[in-house]
Amino acid sequence: MKRVDVRGLSCPEPVIQTKNAMASKEAQYEVLVDNVVAKENVSRFALHQGYQVQVERRNKEDLAEKQKLRRSIEQLNREIHELEEQRTEMRVKEDSLRKLEGVHGEGLTEEHIHTLERKNQIQNAGICMTIILFLAGALIFGIHFKETMLAAVTAAGGICLFLLEMFFYMKTIRELEKCRRVKKRFLDRHDRLQTGKENLDDEIREKETLLSNRMEEYQEIEDYTYLPIAEEIEIDSLNLAMSVIQELADKKQSNERQDEAEA
Repeated sequence: MKRVDVRGLSCPEPVIQTKNAMASKEAQYEVLVDNVVAKENVSRFALHQGYQVQVERRNKEDLAEKQKLRRSIEQLNREIHELEEQRTEMRVKEDSLRKLEGVHGEGLTEEHIHTLERKNQIQNAGICMTIILFLAGALIFGIHFKETMLAAVTAAGGICLFLLEMFFYMKTIRELEKCRRVKKRFLDRHDRLQTGKENLDDEIREKETLLSNRMEEYQEIEDYTYLPIAEEIEIDSLNLAMSVIQELADKKQSNERQDEAEA
């Protein structure tokens, strides 16, 4: 069998080289092509020359594409698995945060913060009242009643009460600021976890959609590999027709020779 390699050539060069090779009048030829147009033209020319044509698809491009898709599918499966592990870790962190929020729940409620704010306002008003009352008392005793000692005692008592109220006032301020910081920290962590979880879910859905598309493409190539294309069906039909015609011609010729022998 003579081999004619016309891969990499564009028409009409494959047909020309096939025609030149057929000048040797051999019974069989193997013509190697790498594109559909060349395959169709060479097959049609060979049929016109009286040869039966058998098309063998090497499927190099299909095999390369299948390998590429297989690697892509494996990579997507790995990425989805890693993302699912990240989502599991994020759920564990979310549960831990929820438990921690339960431990500090009283300090994180808006009602508790509002209670501290009202307490702070009352303490602030009390401090103002203390300053006004004891200052007024000291002035009254010192100026109106000429009681210097009593005015001094009143002023000293006012200062002591003021310092005591300031102590509790600052304590409430520190507790209020601590609650606000803790609540803000919890809310920030919760928002980050929620945003990260949503982003992971979106990314997983995108990867799963892409994986589904890749698997469909792979299945299409897999199915195509085993299905004859239209040109091959046409070639098989022509080969069958040529075989039948040749068989009828041989039979007719045999009958004619038999008739001549009987005559």
